[in-house]
Amino acid sequence: RASKMAFATTTSLRNLVNPASKKCAISLRKSTARPHKAGRARLACTAALNPSDVTCLYNCATPQEALSLVRQAGSALHGDVSELVSLIESVRAFESQPENVALSVAAPLALILANAASEPDNDDDLPREYDIPAITAFWKKRPLAAAKRSSGLIAKLLVWATQLLLDVQTGNLDKNMEARAKQIKDIITTQGPAFVKVGQAIAIRPDLLPPPYLKELQSLLDQVAPFSSDEAQILLKEELGRPLSDIFEMETSDFTKPVASASIGQVYKATIKASASSTGKSMTVAVKCQRPNILKTVTLDLITIRGVVEFFCNFPGSSDFAFSCRQNAKGLLPVLDVAATGFLQELDYMQEAANGARFEKEMNAVKGMQGVIKVPSVVLEYSSRHVLVQEWVEGVKLTELEKDLSEAGSTLRKSVVRKLLNSYMVQFLETGFLHADPHPGNFMVIPDGRLCIMDYGMMTEISADQRVAFVEYLAHLSSGQYDKTLDDLVALGFVPAELSADPAKRAIVGPILAETLQALYSTGGGLDVKTEILQQQAQSRVGDISDKLEELSKEYPISLPPYFVLILRAFGTLEGLGLSTSSDFAIVDECFPYIARRLLSDDSPRMRGALRTFIYGGGDG
Repeated sequence: RASKMAFATTTSLRNLVNPASKKCAISLRKSTARPHKAGRARLACTAALNPSDVTCLYNCATPQEALSLVRQAGSALHGDVSELVSLIESVRAFESQPENVALSVAAPLALILANAASEPDNDDDLPREYDIPAITAFWKKRPLAAAKRSSGLIAKLLVWATQLLLDVQTGNLDKNMEARAKQIKDIITTQGPAFVKVGQAIAIRPDLLPPPYLKELQSLLDQVAPFSSDEAQILLKEELGRPLSDIFEMETSDFTKPVASASIGQVYKATIKASASSTGKSMTVAVKCQRPNILKTVTLDLITIRGVVEFFCNFPGSSDFAFSCRQNAKGLLPVLDVAATGFLQELDYMQEAANGARFEKEMNAVKGMQGVIKVPSVVLEYSSRHVLVQEWVEGVKLTELEKDLSEAGSTLRKSVVRKLLNSYMVQFLETGFLHADPHPGNFMVIPDGRLCIMDYGMMTEISADQRVAFVEYLAHLSSGQYDKTLDDLVALGFVPAELSADPAKRAIVGPILAETLQALYSTGGGLDVKTEILQQQAQSRVGDISDKLEELSKEYPISLPPYFVLILRAFGTLEGLGLSTSSDFAIVDECFPYIARRLLSDDSPRMRGALRTFIYGGGDG
């Protein structure tokens, strides 16, 4: 299977390029061809290459000979073998495998090298949005760049997948699950921001991965080392169209050391000159500068990740493990697409500026929210897709409040959490425009008591119908009418309508859904407490019910609709903040006062019905 994955991944490039160049073919034919006893290597090379150009490749007797030919091809084209290190290392990773595996990897890599000289240098056609066909077409024209980026990852994933398959075959899947989870997290951590973003999105999906994997992925941090400030200054000058000294007071501005660094860009503190300000007054600002070439890096990484997930969508075999791989991979695709769409939107700083302006306007239009939220203003005349200049806001970040263990600090944290939760309920159920990146570093308490929310690159929208449906769901949840939540979940797109419509299937799922929701939402505590309760419930089920439930889960897998991924991430973070103030924090209970106000102020028939449910438990009163 490892052989099949390696061959499928690497030879998928064979339709992207032309036959090997004459220059490379001459270089390759210098090697002495010897008969090879394994026929699969010959078939692999024949499928990937023009046999008349690289006959000697599939006649190699050892992986070492194949490596030598790859080096020769690279030297013939570039004269610098150091550029080929990542490709050579990816082939070397297969030296311990059967010879036909190494050779089937070496052949398409040699073809890629042979066509490297014709790769286009123009990046104007690189898509700025998550358009899978367009991004794929762009990288098809640049196979060497794609291979150099993905070859090391493929090698690491193959080693991990081989160990996982061995666990399955030896019956050690559960025993070694924590170790495999840590390994995949380490692989993700070293691959860059796109991998981390996708890993974080998957970490909130308990329906897709076992607990050990969720635990490891939840520890992924969106932190990378800052890039060179010299590069940043060059980019700023290009984007602004003039020297920095024409706009900023260099005596009070520091473009040599960033005050903050993240996966997409880094921030410098500066002062705009009075003569360069539209107000005629100097202004302290935060200058956010995007990482050079991040769009190329991110689009290539996202396509690479998608290719790996698509491979597992067609994972061979009829075992429960193979079925689980296919189902989980199919569930991962919409998660990946939502995360990728949001990530690429974050790369457009002008869109971020527009998001912030819309957010502020809509929040201030809601009764009771005026003077509660602060959105940093943007200096549009000096902002662009790659540079964002906005007012500098002084205050205490929530990350700093978390370190304050005093009674005053605890009181302030509780106040901030209440404001945050109320703000997010307004976004979630009233404006429908939700800030979807609520980590503690994006929140700040400013001296006048307002809550400053920063970073509007990642937003999500909830339609009016979805907002009402969620209120109905919460009404049934709060009143303990768990059976009716099944219909709510159908309306919201969580489960297929057929599951709710069939009385026999409903009789199985309804009670289990009820006890699950009761464990999750009727009690406080963190994930560990709730997970333990759920495990006890699962163990207490008799065999017949458990078997029927397993059959239904295969036929009607419960999954989160794509639009809900960012919502869950936001409220999961808010619950974590609440638990930092009290171990008994229960987010549904905390949301109740807002929901009550919302119900009492809305005269629509569906809201009236939800209000009756809250008050009378679904009766007529």
